[in-house]
Amino acid sequence: MPANASPMGRLREYRGRENHFRGRLIDGTSDRHKIDALRAPNIFALIRPWLGQALEAVRFSTPGTPATISGSRAMPRSNRSWSHPGLAGVKIRIQRQMRRPKRAIKQAAFCRVPPRLSYQPAYLPVMATISTTHGTIKIERPSPVLLRNLRSLLPFGACQLAASEDSDINYGIVMQCDQTEVCCVKQEAVECSREDANRWMELQHWICVDALSQFKGEGFSGGYLPAPYLRQRDSGKWEAGVSHFIFPSPAGIESQEFPLDGAFDDDFGHGATIMLKRYLAHFKQAFLDSGLTSPQYFSLNIRPRLHLQSLAMYFLSVGPHMICLRENLREDEDPAWTILAGKGVTTVFHMPCVPVAIKSADLAVTKFAPPCK
Repeated sequence: MPANASPMGRLREYRGRENHFRGRLIDGTSDRHKIDALRAPNIFALIRPWLGQALEAVRFSTPGTPATISGSRAMPRSNRSWSHPGLAGVKIRIQRQMRRPKRAIKQAAFCRVPPRLSYQPAYLPVMATISTTHGTIKIERPSPVLLRNLRSLLPFGACQLAASEDSDINYGIVMQCDQTEVCCVKQEAVECSREDANRWMELQHWICVDALSQFKGEGFSGGYLPAPYLRQRDSGKWEAGVSHFIFPSPAGIESQEFPLDGAFDDDFGHGATIMLKRYLAHFKQAFLDSGLTSPQYFSLNIRPRLHLQSLAMYFLSVGPHMICLRENLREDEDPAWTILAGKGVTTVFHMPCVPVAIKSADLAVTKFAPPCK
């Protein structure tokens, strides 16, 4: 086979300045070659099988645009090298870029605008481990790819919040832009006393977690946030129901393999109705499996977020991933962790957040942020 037909032969030498960030291909049996990631836009397609989960968050570059392959400070130096078994003696080592301003690092998680190219390692250290009677759950930080996927699914996006000594909340999910609120499907229950409503709230939280752990295995790519709510009616009585925030993905099977359903697809996007139907089936089954009596639900209505008054945003699914939105994990108090472990969940991402309201001008940051510089 000609030398230029091999993967190494297809890589062009890089003759740029030494202070440019670059990847290096090192062959133990031949001279050192330098990869021009700037003039080989398909370089990611070449090294993707080698890196696996090490490199994610990809934006393809135009010719001549500097590429960045940044390392994580938490990543041991030995973990910044990868090899491919198909090429004996060939190793790829990723060098770290020059330090960027803190503001650029702060915005990096949500930047996803083409055509610039950016690789970011998905290596994230385990934050904590929760041990339950049914197994162990690893708590990890959300990767940049997961955060960008979530932002693209949310109607008004999401944002990172400035660090505070008084709070561990790092993110905000935009629930209102100007006077427009994010809407949900309200699963309304009959009214009851405040004491009964509090008990229903806690019970529904456990059932929602149980159902969500099963729902994430349906193969959908969108986001689903079931949140128990507590609302006082004009009569003074209370209703404790469940709100369903549905964010279908245009590229997921929910919109590609299921026909348009006029029940809720017109309001939430193609695929929302089938996602709601599948979740409610798991929700009903969770009550049956637990042997508990469910509240008397009598309607499904579309309502804005503020209509719900008190909302418990605890767990969210994005594709096959489970995200905890609560500031405190409450691993010693909440039986939800035991429920998740019993359903086979081994990893949960922790994204402590609050609902926020923005102006339309802020969408440039929360929904359409420019590339990091």
